Amino acid sequence: GSDVVLQTSGAVRIEAEETLNLSQVAGGAAIGSVGVGGFVAVADYGGYVGARIGDRTVIDNASALTVDARLNSGNDITIDLPDNNTATVSAVNSTVIGAAVGLVGLSASVASVNLDENVTAEIGDDVQVTLADDSSAVTVDALRDVDADVRVAAVAGGLAAAGISYAGVEASGNALAQIGANTVVGSNTARTGDVLIRARNSSTQEALAVSAGLAYAGALVGAVVDMSDTGTTTANIGNGAEIYSSGSIQLLADEKARNSSEARGVAVAAGVGLSVISSDIDVDRDAVVSVGNNATLTADNITMTASFADGNNYIADAEVLGASGGVLAGVSGSENFIDVDTN
Repeated sequence: GSDVVLQTSGAVRIEAEETLNLSQVAGGAAIGSVGVGGFVAVADYGGYVGARIGDRTVIDNASALTVDARLNSGNDITIDLPDNNTATVSAVNSTVIGAAVGLVGLSASVASVNLDENVTAEIGDDVQVTLADDSSAVTVDALRDVDADVRVAAVAGGLAAAGISYAGVEASGNALAQIGANTVVGSNTARTGDVLIRARNSSTQEALAVSAGLAYAGALVGAVVDMSDTGTTTANIGNGAEIYSSGSIQLLADEKARNSSEARGVAVAAGVGLSVISSDIDVDRDAVVSVGNNATLTADNITMTASFADGNNYIADAEVLGASGGVLAGVSGSENFIDVDTN
């Protein structure tokens, strides 16, 4: 809450953490003169994790101050597949496998995951912080780190066969680490230790769509992946804030979003085989470091860094593979779109 007074000789730690586990597995088989199978899984998650020191709080004589907020996903899990097979997927996953066999076999598998996740670690406005001595550190840290998997497969067989698979992932959310307006940390005669204001996004989205059709007369397959990832990672010091450190003041906005898409399809027929494969990834994420008007920062070292990805991490990666064959004709069409907008 606001207007709180904390007097202690120990460390003050404000912490909020959520571990997300969301698993969907759907599928089946349709067999008959006309085998028609439709298998769908849809997941929506909207969440907020916040650790905050309220406005006008007074913290006196603490040995350290930490405000930490983090959202992450659980450990990878193993799911059972037909014929005693298994697959390892992220704790946040949607897996759909469908098959249809008949004189006419029609199979459609759809999985869609929508994730809206925001994480905030914040010292509010007009807060007064006086720590025990110049070795007492201040840390404000926000971490958004959720790994999501979407896997879809559709298989169809018959005199005529069509298999369609669609994997959709829509991810959005912000990570914010902030010291508020007019907040005072230390003083010129009673400085704190190192001060770290850090916001990180390390979330990963992966999607796989696979379709296969085997038929005598004609086979049609389609595999589509549609992904988007939007948000901002921000480390901020508000207007009029004052921070006095005997060591370093570091502001870091570290953006390491990763998006991976695979779309594959194969159509084989004695007559005509047709495959249409598509992947579309749209990324719009920013990494921002900001210091407000009339703020005062005093330290031996001051660093401000906004970073996006690095040599070991891709922002967006896509693979599209289509194949078709037929005695009369085999036609395959593929498209691959990647749009990355970062600041």
